[in-house]
Parts: sequence; C-alpha cells; structure tokens
Amino acid sequence: MDDEAKKHILVIDDDSFFIELYALAFQKAGYMVDAAWNGQEALDLVEKDPKQYEAAIVDLLMPVMDGFGFIQMALDKKLIPANRIYVLTNYGEKEHVDRAKELGVRAFVLKAHHTPEEIIELIRTTSGK
Repeated sequence: MDDEAKKHILVIDDDSFFIELYALAFQKAGYMVDAAWNGQEALDLVEKDPKQYEAAIVDLLMPVMDGFGFIQMALDKKLIPANRIYVLTNYGEKEHVDRAKELGVRAFVLKAHHTPEEIIELIRTTSGK
C-alpha cells in the first residue's frame, strides 16, 4: 500500500456535525477523508477499492444499514480487515462492546470520552499492527 493509501480514512456516521468535525481534524493531520451517511453508502465506497483505507471509523446506529451491518458485510466480503475498523459511538452497552469484540474490530470507543485528536493518535499508533 502506498503512503497516500495508508493515509485515507473512511468516516461512517449519520451525524453531519460529527462527520465535519472528524473530517476537518483528519485533514489537518494529513489524511484524505471519505464520508458515508450509512453502512450501505460505506459498503459501496469500500467495494470500489477495498485497499484504499487505512481505517474505517464506524458509528453503530444509522439508517438504511447500521454499523454492525456494515462491519459484518465488509468482513464477509473480505473488503476490509477487522483490524482496520474502529467503532466510535455514543452507545456503549455491554452487548455492543461484546459484539464488536466478537467481530474483531480494532477498537470500540465512546465519542463523548475522546477528542478527534485522540482518535487520530489511536489510529496512528495501532493501524498496520
């Protein structure tokens, strides 16, 4: 994977404020950012070029296809490895955390507890491992 591809992030969330906040932070940190409003849009983007994303930041509750639907389909189709998927949500119920662990995602993070800069640092220190 070339450097440009390694610095490409997919943000999946139905909250426009969240997408804008994270897109701006990642762009300032030197990343290219694609955004999807739901899991189906994200799946369509990933299917075009599965290897382009260093990481996918996935919210759980979204219309059309939720985050877990996206994760399961992406893993089933071998589009993106679980270690490149970061769940970033406001829903930290044990069942959500457990399901994310079962799917093998890299991290499960609560939005309210972390800044965009902390998420960028998490991805920088854990991606590719």
